[in-house]
Amino acid sequence: MSIDYQGATNCGWTLPDDATEVLSHEEWYGFPVNDLSIGRTFVIDNPHYAEIFSNPLDADELEVFPAYFNDNLGEPMFAAGLVHWLYGPSETGKSFLALGACLESSGIYISLEMGRSQMATRIRKMSYHYLDSSRFIFPEIYTNIRAALRELVAVPASVIVIDSFAELALLDNADTNNDQDVGRLIHEYIKPLARVGHCVIVIDHIAKNPSNHEYPLGTQNKKSQSDVCLFIDRQKETGIPEILVTKDRYWIYRDRFNDSTRRYGSLTLSEDPLRANVHRSGHESYQVTTATRPRERATLDEIVKLLEFGPLPKSQLASKLSVSQKTFDRCLRQLIDGGWILVKVGRNEAGYKCQMVSLTGKPWVAASRF
Repeated sequence: MSIDYQGATNCGWTLPDDATEVLSHEEWYGFPVNDLSIGRTFVIDNPHYAEIFSNPLDADELEVFPAYFNDNLGEPMFAAGLVHWLYGPSETGKSFLALGACLESSGIYISLEMGRSQMATRIRKMSYHYLDSSRFIFPEIYTNIRAALRELVAVPASVIVIDSFAELALLDNADTNNDQDVGRLIHEYIKPLARVGHCVIVIDHIAKNPSNHEYPLGTQNKKSQSDVCLFIDRQKETGIPEILVTKDRYWIYRDRFNDSTRRYGSLTLSEDPLRANVHRSGHESYQVTTATRPRERATLDEIVKLLEFGPLPKSQLASKLSVSQKTFDRCLRQLIDGGWILVKVGRNEAGYKCQMVSLTGKPWVAASRF
């Protein structure tokens, strides 16, 4: 059998040609030869492994920025699509902080510790719009909380608060000290919410004065499965709750720290309306006092309130307070040293000389009571 090469040429075939140009190394691989190590060449020469492996650089880049609940510098603290873990001893303001973030965005609050009537009393004092608190879930109203959590993946992204993790575990017969139980709860109920874009805030209580505040009480799995962990506890010197960032997976707080301690700031409660306020370290809008006992903190507030109506003789001011002279003198000294009051010789209403106490006009923030 003979082959008609002439006919093949006429049909448009390309004939073998010993002079065909050889592709360069860079043209063949798409990278300069100096870039190609053994491992890199293996990736190119074995494309069938793409069924197993993937390169994250081929995906769209995800930039995470906080979008909910501003601190005192106007910078948001919580981000969409992340799991935030608020933990610490009771009565340090965790629920107030989470509640504020939820109500500001008309979010969803799963209240597993506080009943509907108790929550109503608190929210009325916070004075948010009626519709901002229309998406609360209580076990006494809707008993199947696990079903509710699964349904929320279809709701438009918002803030979702779970208060608290221990109560959620109890509803699921799970052990908060068991890594497997904790991991299952997070993967079944919490992670799916974050994956669809919800800003998830989980509240977890730990014992007072914990020896280790690096992760919530019970299991390290809580921290490893979270994106942001905020530990809240009272400062020993002032009694004011302080926020410490113990995990920030996506570095959403970037340059918000003054030092290496990762202290975000302090947490206070304002009145009329009742609101949680976060004061960044180094940018506090109040002057810290040294009073740590509740009675002494309350006395400082009482003195300032009494003086708002005008200067008073020192003896008359003391008579209006139900504290010992020693406590009164100590509180007065703190207010003088902090620059809130002045004590100088003046005249009382009867015209007699005496020590008069008056405010200086320096802003005063009452002690928070959680």
